[in-house]
Amino acid sequence: MILLLVGATESATIVIREVAKTLSLDVRVGESRHPPAWVMTATKDQRGDALRRYVLPSHRVIEFADLGMDTPLHRDVVQVALSRMSELGPRPRLRAPLAGAIARCALPLLREWATWLAVDEARQKIAAHASFLRSKGGTPPRRLLFLVPDMKALASLRGMVNLLLRERHEVYVALTHTSPGDSPLDTLAGQWGLSVSRAPRLQDSPGRPLAEVLMRTRLVSTGWGPVAQRAVAWLQRKLPLELDIVGFLEDLKPNVLVVVPHRSAPSIEPDYFRTARWLGIRSVCLPLRWDDLEASGGLRHEPPDIFAVWNEEQRRDVIARFRFSAERIQVTGALLPSDIVEGHQPLERDAYCVRMGIDPTRKIILMDAPIVSSREWIARFHEWRQAVKTCADPDVNRAAVVVYVENPEEVAPWRRLASTADISVARAGTDEHRAPFRLIESLMAADVVVATSLALALEAATSMKPTIALLGAEGRGAEDLERFSRAYASRREHLTITHSIPDSVAQLSIALSQKTPAESLRQAAAIVRPHSQDTGAGRVSRLLDELAREDCPAGDPPVRPPSWQRLLVLLCAAVARRLDPSSTGHAHQQPTHHPRS
Repeated sequence: MILLLVGATESATIVIREVAKTLSLDVRVGESRHPPAWVMTATKDQRGDALRRYVLPSHRVIEFADLGMDTPLHRDVVQVALSRMSELGPRPRLRAPLAGAIARCALPLLREWATWLAVDEARQKIAAHASFLRSKGGTPPRRLLFLVPDMKALASLRGMVNLLLRERHEVYVALTHTSPGDSPLDTLAGQWGLSVSRAPRLQDSPGRPLAEVLMRTRLVSTGWGPVAQRAVAWLQRKLPLELDIVGFLEDLKPNVLVVVPHRSAPSIEPDYFRTARWLGIRSVCLPLRWDDLEASGGLRHEPPDIFAVWNEEQRRDVIARFRFSAERIQVTGALLPSDIVEGHQPLERDAYCVRMGIDPTRKIILMDAPIVSSREWIARFHEWRQAVKTCADPDVNRAAVVVYVENPEEVAPWRRLASTADISVARAGTDEHRAPFRLIESLMAADVVVATSLALALEAATSMKPTIALLGAEGRGAEDLERFSRAYASRREHLTITHSIPDSVAQLSIALSQKTPAESLRQAAAIVRPHSQDTGAGRVSRLLDELAREDCPAGDPPVRPPSWQRLLVLLCAAVARRLDPSSTGHAHQQPTHHPRS
């Protein structure tokens, strides 16, 4: 008798398996090739998925919240639950197995047929809506839909969204992943003046398992790779669209769909781009991270209308990687949090020094704090600060150290540290709106930047400041900084990589005594901001504004595949689902976020 655990932590799985040994229960985790008798899930959404997938009575699918917690399970509770499962026995046999088999075979056909009907109806509604707005005369408001992975990505879009709202565009944002610590969506919508909602949860697609199995097959990495890739591309063109995405786009009727790459496997961007193409909606792929191109392999078969990249090097990479035409690729530069301060005049250096209590004759070293400052990092920072104070170079030992704290929860500890470490904290409060302004003001006043994360290194590049990367900090930003420095090793004249504190202090002495050539700083800035007089937010907003104001549709509707091809794809997908039960499209569901222990 099989007991399937969905969303269980490793510690919970160990406890349940120990108890199940005495009760003749076969405990499996995640997936099962054979129908389970019982299913235990960590969340309500997982329970609903299990009920639909395994066709079990509701009392045999149990939601157990502690299953996904890192805290130990109570063995007595587990013993009682599993004993009751053992008493009730295996799942009952279906009375009409033939009728059930016929229904299971007919359901994908009916869903596929309904999807194509929904696509035709949605396209007609969107076209009729656009015609109605044009008939009213004047300039109707344009609607833009952003598909964003999480709150952090949404924060990077704030400067560009503000510019679009000034042009009276209607901006809608759909989040695919949320966590318990995020701000409420209605609060965020009120602060920003836009509509924020959660993206639809995608149900199992009847044709997806086949494409996923072929993408993972070894043929792609052998001599048959090109043939296998062409077969996958052919199948993806014949697969039915996601009905949930069709309904989502039909309800909002956007003029332009903007998708921020989702670092998930498999990626969901191709589903949205393909649906937008069928519905006559223009689509844009907008990478926010410098390495998002590596996570967007699915775009090779379902390209957007426009692909926005940071610089010319990425443009060449997209052409080589995805075989896109040059007309589809727009070089816009990177979207940075500081783009929101565009048009605002920062403080002069003297005024900044007066506010921070710094002698204007002293050099200023700007450093960023990690997102979470551990005890080890604080001890390393004290060691670095002491090395700066005892340096033989007077420009270094007299320099004022300003620390920018990105995480508002870390501001108070760093303010307490400022009284003993002889430093200044650039961010004196927890106001998220003022944080980018404080960062830009500190960058403009600084003589040299010591970056522990990629975010500050990129901001320093746009401000054309010599930068020293001090590796060894904790968090994703520090890892990205090291990978970024390796990727752009030939163009990092302004970025000096250091792994030790003595090396960092020695490079500080060089940076403060020798002026970095302006040409080197301009080349480094071109990686992030190739158009020196314009921010990434400004160029992206103008690009989207032009696309939204164009009345012509995205192109003629694609031709629906013949019936025999659609039937062939569904039959192959059914075989793929049997051979690989893990290919069920569940990768598109939102991940479960559990509180830390």
